Amino acid sequence: MAGGTEQSGRSDPRVRTERERFEQALAEAEFVDRVADLVADRVVERLVPYLGAGGAPPEGLIDASEVARMAGRTRRWVYEHAGVLGAVPLGGGERPRLGFHPARVRDYLSRDVGKPEPRPAPQYATPRQRKPRALSQTARELAGEAPLDSP
Repeated sequence: MAGGTEQSGRSDPRVRTERERFEQALAEAEFVDRVADLVADRVVERLVPYLGAGGAPPEGLIDASEVARMAGRTRRWVYEHAGVLGAVPLGGGERPRLGFHPARVRDYLSRDVGKPEPRPAPQYATPRQRKPRALSQTARELAGEAPLDSP
């Protein structure tokens, strides 16, 4: 250029304004990237209970009977604890069937939820002691305890 001086644009206010806008946009883009990474990490953390080991596809839903078997409880207990077990309503209506994610159920059961205290069997559930019945005449004859009646 003339006189050996080059214009770098540093003294030009328009160039300076454009450079500041560019740097601000770049900083905003980096901020958006950081936020996106944080959101992605959170999504992964929330999906981990639903994924198998090593990020395998999720297991299918199981029903209340299977949860009761896993927990060693009754179906009634399962329905009473459906919320904490992560129940998913299947269908509409007033009382839809419930499905459960096995991983979420295992997670809940692995925590210290307290095992039920063993209760004594109700009185009606204990078998009655029966008196041994006397053998019939034929049974005694076959066992050799009574003489055979001859005709």
